[in-house]
Amino acid sequence: MAVSTYAMSVNTNISGQFASNILHFDFDDAGYGTTANAAKNLCDGWVAGGGHGAMAALVSVHTTFLSLRARKINSTGGFEGGHGFAAGTTGARIGNLSAAGLSCCLILIPQGNAKERGRIFLPGLSDADCTNGIFTAAFITALGANVPTFLAPFVLAGGGAPTAQIKLYSRKLRLTRGVEALNLSYAVAQVRRRQRPI
Repeated sequence: MAVSTYAMSVNTNISGQFASNILHFDFDDAGYGTTANAAKNLCDGWVAGGGHGAMAALVSVHTTFLSLRARKINSTGGFEGGHGFAAGTTGARIGNLSAAGLSCCLILIPQGNAKERGRIFLPGLSDADCTNGIFTAAFITALGANVPTFLAPFVLAGGGAPTAQIKLYSRKLRLTRGVEALNLSYAVAQVRRRQRPI
């Protein structure tokens, strides 16, 4: 069994502003001919397993999904594989877009007693989901309905049909940890430093 770590970027356009989320996954890629093939199947598997649907259900209709790009990061030869979205693939949360830098921040809590924490800044927050800096009950309900999908393992096509699952990745320690929970930060996040022009 050759469990490897892959980084996948979810690339979006928030009303004309580019944004990218980096998610990490572990799975056995020994059955694939190349890491690029394994990476492509990771992207396709994340969509088929509901990961994209869960993210889209939590971001503004003003957020357009552009592509997924993945590559192996725990060894050499990390060639990319990708997945493109059809034009007009957007988020589902209605309402006007808040300032482009405002975001919902999800906190990844590791299994066991590990001290590391991860963060996922969802791209694009609707004004209808936040009142006076506080997330609405409707948004928190939607989050609760979609978090299990974020954490659920999913099966990849080909390569012996391995199972992938989201992980918390420590760049400092260069290791992954299992994720126990995905919690909402009740403070609205600002992610301007993570954005760059198209």
